[in-house]
Amino acid sequence: MIDLENLSYRLTRHFFTGLGLDEAKMARLEYGLSLMLGLSLGAILCLLLSLFIGTLFFTALIMSSSFSLRFFTGGTHSSTFSTCLFITVAVFIPASILARSLCLQMSTTHLHLFSGIIMLFMVIYLLTTIKYKTLYILAINGAVLIAVYFSGNLTKALLSVTLGCLIQILMTARPGAFLIQAVDKIVLKINNQ
Repeated sequence: MIDLENLSYRLTRHFFTGLGLDEAKMARLEYGLSLMLGLSLGAILCLLLSLFIGTLFFTALIMSSSFSLRFFTGGTHSSTFSTCLFITVAVFIPASILARSLCLQMSTTHLHLFSGIIMLFMVIYLLTTIKYKTLYILAINGAVLIAVYFSGNLTKALLSVTLGCLIQILMTARPGAFLIQAVDKIVLKINNQ
């Protein structure tokens, strides 16, 4: 697989050596570059896969809302890029298929009600568990507004953004940490065989 840590190390050394940065700053740049590369590759792979299965609109909105909230909440990190990539695809592609299926099978009223109820529980969770509440609420509302503005379909956008935010909240809570640790263990066992 792709060795993002080594690639980030080499790119950071190539572009930032000689600028007078100490090792701690170089390490932060390296780590940030590694995260950006990993997120970018995961997003590209998911978007390409969703293009082939006809869920590009849903995947793009789910991922962008999830990533916009992740910017403020952080999340559980996997031990390898391979694990991260697997989890990214295994979470976002089925979520986009679910969103498309719900839009095909449910009425607009039911979809709005479903999205509203999920959004209400997410806002309550954020208000009761996380310090900087205002930033999170603005992130959720901003993601919804951006999705609605750029899409022609309020119902699909609202559902997709709601699912994306829900995924991110779950990934910052115990279920997400449990999932990532379980997949990490499986990947390590497979790699050691």
